[in-house]
Amino acid sequence: MYFESLAPVPRGWRPFFHLNGPGDSFRNLDHVPVDGAYPMERWRPGQHIRDASALCFPHTHLPACTPIYVGLFKAGARMPVTPAQAHDGKDRLRVTTIRVE
Repeated sequence: MYFESLAPVPRGWRPFFHLNGPGDSFRNLDHVPVDGAYPMERWRPGQHIRDASALCFPHTHLPACTPIYVGLFKAGARMPVTPAQAHDGKDRLRVTTIRVE
């Protein structure tokens, strides 16, 4: 994922990453960006941050189109996504869909 910081990020906010698979399966891929080395409060306006993650699927995972969502949370609350039509009703953005075969 690539992020661009447009403004300073207040302390305590963290990204979350969700992968929704077939049959209502769910994987929480939350982590501190850049292998834990670059929390969001260190991001500065104008910076571009590259955050790489490896995804492994069990052999039991059926071929499917699998959406990946991202959002921000702090102390159990999610940051609202605007405009409203940009999110899925759970204050998260669908950033891509991958085909698992």
